[in-house]
Amino acid sequence: YYRCVLDSRLSIPPQSNLVSSAEDTQTIVYCSRDSGTRRRRLESRGVIVRKVGSTRDGRVDLDGVVSDLASMGVMHIFVEGGGTVASSFIRAGLVDKLAVFVAPKLVGDKDGLGSFVNLDVKGLDTCYRFDLDETQRVGRDVLLIFYPVR
Repeated sequence: YYRCVLDSRLSIPPQSNLVSSAEDTQTIVYCSRDSGTRRRRLESRGVIVRKVGSTRDGRVDLDGVVSDLASMGVMHIFVEGGGTVASSFIRAGLVDKLAVFVAPKLVGDKDGLGSFVNLDVKGLDTCYRFDLDETQRVGRDVLLIFYPVR
């Protein structure tokens, strides 16, 4: 398998644990802007750097990432990230299965980050729909497995 990172500007520090472990775990960093110096520094540590297109807001183009991975024979992608990454995959129609963990804790404030952001949903008639397929208790948390309604 490959560990893939989306980093539009190649800003990941070369001394990070992720980069330091790249020789043990094949790591690909996808960027949309390529600094030759940063690229060489990462590649010298065993990181594979791939440049793909960018979206209008300067983020890594997910279709380019998925196409590149498919060209290497990758058939499944496990995406782990914050609300922006998760929402980007949902908006791009690249989610076949959604695993959501719910913990018995409430956090947040008026400036807090949501689990999903920037979905441009104005009402229930335009929302992204999923069917709940499975629930599983994991310690004190609950894992919910959803599949998109197509």
